[in-house]
Amino acid sequence: RLVKSDGVCARTRRGMSAKEKRTRTMLRAAIAFLCLVAHSSYVSSSALLPLVKNPAVYSLDARIMVSELKLRLGTQATINDVADEDLDDYAEAGFDAVCLMGVWQPSKFSLQKSMKGLSGGSEGAGGSAQAAAAASSPYAIVDYSVNNEFGGNLALAKLRSRLHERGLRLFLDFVPNHMAVDHPWTITRPELLIQGKPEDLEKEPQNFFRVGSNVFAHGRDPYFDGWEDTVQLNYANPDLRAEMCTILTKIVSICDGVRCDMAMLLCPDILEQTWGKHLGTAGAFKEPFWPDAIKVARAIHDDFILMGEVFWGRDLDLQQFGFDFTFDKNLYDKCVEGNAIAIRQHLGSAVPSQDRMVRYLENHDEKRIAQVVAEVDKHTACAVLSYTLPGMRFFHDGQLQGRKIQIDLTSLHRERGERRDSAISSLYCKLLGNILTRPELREGRWAQCKTGPAMDGNPSWQHIIAHCAWDTQGNCMLVVINFSGEYASGHVVVPESITCSKRCGLLPSTMNFADPPRPRAFKLDKNDGQMVVLRDILFDDLYERESAVLLGKHGGVWFSLKPWQAHVFELSIL
Repeated sequence: RLVKSDGVCARTRRGMSAKEKRTRTMLRAAIAFLCLVAHSSYVSSSALLPLVKNPAVYSLDARIMVSELKLRLGTQATINDVADEDLDDYAEAGFDAVCLMGVWQPSKFSLQKSMKGLSGGSEGAGGSAQAAAAASSPYAIVDYSVNNEFGGNLALAKLRSRLHERGLRLFLDFVPNHMAVDHPWTITRPELLIQGKPEDLEKEPQNFFRVGSNVFAHGRDPYFDGWEDTVQLNYANPDLRAEMCTILTKIVSICDGVRCDMAMLLCPDILEQTWGKHLGTAGAFKEPFWPDAIKVARAIHDDFILMGEVFWGRDLDLQQFGFDFTFDKNLYDKCVEGNAIAIRQHLGSAVPSQDRMVRYLENHDEKRIAQVVAEVDKHTACAVLSYTLPGMRFFHDGQLQGRKIQIDLTSLHRERGERRDSAISSLYCKLLGNILTRPELREGRWAQCKTGPAMDGNPSWQHIIAHCAWDTQGNCMLVVINFSGEYASGHVVVPESITCSKRCGLLPSTMNFADPPRPRAFKLDKNDGQMVVLRDILFDDLYERESAVLLGKHGGVWFSLKPWQAHVFELSIL
């Protein structure tokens, strides 16, 4: 392996050649210069408070958003024409940021490819209408400036200012692995791209293409053929790394965070696995790209947020490189499978860090969760689990309405005939209203609860997932889920470290406000007699249990749960 678990390059351990040392010194000097230049043009927004520990993000397709604005307004529209009411709704729902996909200058080649695909070769009016709705892939980028049809960088700056006024951040995409196949570098800077030979093109026409006398590689990962509207960047070339750091400085200056597409593809060992001999003579330059790039971003904007899309269990690598959050593909897969035991094991792992994971049930790559998980009860269990765990909570455009038809990345329109699912909409209305704004979930501590069998030894307890969140102000939540399609029963024991508020019967007129403020958070008492109220904030159920039982007396609180039943309890001491 080229990268050890501590992220140190194996070649660095053995020592670098003089040429490699000079190259590294030159690159770092260039990065330092870029930081100075970009920092001088960056202006921080005083309207924004520090980002909460566990933020919530709403992802939107900018191309569909602008297309729908044009239909609604009956005229040309920019990205800044989003209604104030919509932005207010995002803020009031508890979101901390809006993530826009597809804002950059699109590829004409990718657009032509999409037009052919949507029209199906039809020459009539139907084919023309379909072609008119075509869009370039948002991941085939020719320039990191905002699409002119969206109003350019100025319109985005105005939208960002309006978001900041509501306490919302703006996140954008960064696609570091490749550019569009018609990017100017294929003509002006071919050395920045992975190049092949005529025999490569002949053997693998799906992975290589020709521009003039040069043969280039399409962007790809090591397990699939290339994306034919992209060209692969050559991270063995220090000049390419410097150029990508320059691009990142531009992005940092116009938004508050980035979702880095397929970020793990830049791990040195994955580059080696994918490209091998095609890395050329500079292939010895195998230090990770991300640590230096993230230093660039931090030097300009010290609270800039980096989210890394990651597969193949490389979360820890990216977190060690400096990413704030990495997408929890493992949890997503286990939720869809309905594998409670695997989820419990995953959440019990100390690394990668649980509070630096992005919890999601949908994104642009995956099928709609309402399509994959047809049962509303299972959907509820997945949502309650994912969005009460620590880390970033990520919601996708259309998810809250229960849409089942996946957004087509080659089209400007969503499926217009599709209606919202009332049951799913009601679910997310409860979640947003009762979970995203909870202070213990936004800033508090988190811990798994112990679970164990009922008196009869029924093994179904292994399907019960339980955890607590609490803060220093007495806000405390207990989540208990039967993550299976069968009935389950068992005991739940809360951590001894949790604190709760006390229900106070004093009326304001009887309180002496000259007295010092009373403590608001209390630990549970192991002695008999103290009672705790458990109020289900989603379904308004109310229970009372002894605190000693919550802490483990008689094996803990006994639950008998229906298939996929989920409780979200607010705890308070009587």
